[in-house]
This record gives sequence, C-alpha cells and structure tokens, in this order.
Amino acid sequence: MIIILFGICILRTVLLFTIMPRWHDIRGIAVTYPITWGMTALCMMIYHAHMEHRSEKER
Repeated sequence: MIIILFGICILRTVLLFTIMPRWHDIRGIAVTYPITWGMTALCMMIYHAHMEHRSEKER
C-alpha cells in the first residue's frame, strides 16, 4: 500500500509540478502516467523478490 501511495500519488504529483511548467497542455499530464506506472511496477517487483527471498531463508 505504501509503495502504491508513493508511486502513484506522491511521485505523480511531484512530476506534474516539474513537467507542467515545460509543457502547458495534455502532453505534460500524459507523460507522467507511464512514468509513475513503471516506477510503481518496478518497486513492487523488487519488493516481491525481496519478500520471496526472505521467506525462503526462513524455511
């Protein structure tokens, strides 16, 4: 939940405030979606791999 909150909400807001001054149209908004989806997916994959590795150690 924290990864998704950070990736989709906080990161997207930060990107919107940094990208929108350069592009004043829908492109500025459209660019942030794939970036935040990709970063969130990457963080979730890293978290999943870490937790899987950790559970194997406990067995």
